[in-house]
Amino acid sequence: MIKLNKEHTYAQICKILGWEQKAGNSKKAQLKEIESAYEFYHPINKKTNKPKKTYIFTRKIRDVVEPSKSNCGGAHNTKNIQSMIDYLQEKFDLDNN
Repeated sequence: MIKLNKEHTYAQICKILGWEQKAGNSKKAQLKEIESAYEFYHPINKKTNKPKKTYIFTRKIRDVVEPSKSNCGGAHNTKNIQSMIDYLQEKFDLDNN
């Protein structure tokens, strides 16, 4: 369980959630999922006055789901065309029977 109002790094978050640390687009997908599940902010570095890459979570919005090929979007994102897919599957199933 991620503790609220405590500073966390990406590595710490992965360890808490039981996720493998990734790189590239997989890491981006993990961070996007975490950021959508919590309200958060990046603390300010006192030396540079710029935001750090760490997170401080203030409120949980929903449960976190580990990104995978089946729920990552992209080529597998059929939300907008699912009704057409269903129609075509029914049409071809009926013609074959």
